[in-house]
Amino acid sequence: MHLATTLEGFGEACVALGDNLDRELAVAADNGAAIVAAQARQGHWFENQTGAAEASTQATAVAGAWIDGSLTFGVEIGVEYGSYLDERAPVLERAFRDVGDQLGRGLEGALGDAVRATPGWRAG
Repeated sequence: MHLATTLEGFGEACVALGDNLDRELAVAADNGAAIVAAQARQGHWFENQTGAAEASTQATAVAGAWIDGSLTFGVEIGVEYGSYLDERAPVLERAFRDVGDQLGRGLEGALGDAVRATPGWRAG
């Protein structure tokens, strides 16, 4: 016995899924960067005399795309001496580690949202 089938709209659905993944993962990355920045502002080790370093700790813009492997996001301490603070005791790395599970859940949710937003295909 031999069973044959075709998948109508499969190519279009794959393209739509890629587009949805790019969109949803960029939103999740943007949200993740904001979460890391907030954690870094709350969990820093340095004595906060002027508040400038804390206030300047912000998420950077999401860039690139998931589909080609270039999706990036980041967090920076925007004052001139920010790199010194982070080199002395890695504030940003620790913040990222502290909220890693939360970031993972956000990315997992984005994957599910992308799949749910993709129109299906039917076997013919």
